[in-house]
Amino acid sequence: MDTSTLSSFDRSYVIGRLKREARGMRLEAARAASLLAAQLTSLAATIEAEATALEFGFDETLPAWSAHP
Repeated sequence: MDTSTLSSFDRSYVIGRLKREARGMRLEAARAASLLAAQLTSLAATIEAEATALEFGFDETLPAWSAHP
């Protein structure tokens, strides 16, 4: 963006808008990170449960997608 032709007011407006946009992106990133962490934690618990079931011989509790050909 070429700011050399902007008035002082317009320049201040653009700076403020960009800073608000950056803050919004940081908040969005933080929310996404916490959601991803929750999903990965849930997936890890599911995988551990499958491993435990397999360890104790409960093959029928494993989902079809985890069966080996």
